[in-house]
Amino acid sequence: MSKLFQLLGCATLLAFVSVATADDKADARKLDGVYSVTSGERDGKPMSEADVMKCVVKITADRITGTDKDGKEFLNATYTIDETKKEETGKPCHFVMKTADGKTYHGMAEKSADGMKVVYQLDGGEAPTEFKTKDKQVMLVLKSTK
Repeated sequence: MSKLFQLLGCATLLAFVSVATADDKADARKLDGVYSVTSGERDGKPMSEADVMKCVVKITADRITGTDKDGKEFLNATYTIDETKKEETGKPCHFVMKTADGKTYHGMAEKSADGMKVVYQLDGGEAPTEFKTKDKQVMLVLKSTK
């Protein structure tokens, strides 16, 4: 009988580890989607409607790209969720982006029912701590295009 309990215990542990691993991977995918930019802020000032009109942000499990109204990329980077700042459900998700030229930027994202807010640092800027920009930071308000 004790062998049966040991086997069940091992099976339960394996199932738990599988679920935990799946949940960890789900963290990276929870940002997935195609979004239109509805508004933005840069260096503490609102971006003009012309600057954000028809801009699109696409996020996959490991890449984030943004294109302007003419289809020109303004953002293309891989990203990972910053596990050292893992919050409870409903809190901002911290991430680290790496561009092809080797630059690293820190940011935060917070999903809502129909979109998301994303704020990230630019060259020489500080990692954001709130959804309000300071010098050398950008925030985009995104709406899911589903």
